[in-house]
Amino acid sequence: MRVAVVGDESLALACVEMARDAGLDVVVVASRHELVLSAAAELAIPTVGVDDATDLTDALHRFSFEVLISAANQHILPPGVLAQAQTAINFHDGPLPGYAGLNVTTWAIHNGETEHGVTWHLMTEAVDAGDVVTEERFAVAVDETAYSLNARCFEAALRSFPRVASAIASHDLVTHRQPAGDSQVFLRHTRPGSAALIDPRRRAADIVRAVRALDLGDRTPNRLGRARLVAGDRAWLIGGAALTPVELAPGAVQLSDGTLLVGACNAAVR
Repeated sequence: MRVAVVGDESLALACVEMARDAGLDVVVVASRHELVLSAAAELAIPTVGVDDATDLTDALHRFSFEVLISAANQHILPPGVLAQAQTAINFHDGPLPGYAGLNVTTWAIHNGETEHGVTWHLMTEAVDAGDVVTEERFAVAVDETAYSLNARCFEAALRSFPRVASAIASHDLVTHRQPAGDSQVFLRHTRPGSAALIDPRRRAADIVRAVRALDLGDRTPNRLGRARLVAGDRAWLIGGAALTPVELAPGAVQLSDGTLLVGACNAAVR
């Protein structure tokens, strides 16, 4: 079985290696990331560099493949690309149908979810709407950040993709419809506005969760925004937050050695 892989991060390369381990023939890797392209070239795999001006449909027409794998790819693939493969499979870092689209780890924490997961699904012209190939669910830790949840999704992807590759190689790919439930698609420019500005009128636990939802760590570009606290004529970017037993009046702010104490409506936040 000949496979094309499209993706922009290390997960795409991991899928290339696992696909080859399963006996699949990876005939091309398409990516916007130079490191992905150079690593694929070192494996003697033809590559296609992608940018906003690239006609990916035409670029991939030079290659013949039965299966298309989209992993760590945050751009919608045109119908012409999907039509070139008998089977097109995408990795999604959230449970479907409730968390489709982008930045869903942030939205899951923001919404107070206690369970998250990843989904490999068939690709259709509708975003994240295809039948499920395989999925994994896991509990959300009480101190989870978007950064740590992203890492756990990556680990789940590595655990689950060998099942996908093996099913493809054995011509035994079985899918099922997405579970019943409300579908919600989070778009690229949708912002969790209530999380971006700390409001002492909110509950302390809600403030902490909002900060964690926007904590993408120092290694991932943050295109959503950072939590902010404005008091008087000063503003702070907040890197992390936790509940504290300190008693502080709602709206009061104390600053000491780079640490803020903020009084919320029912408790205090450090």
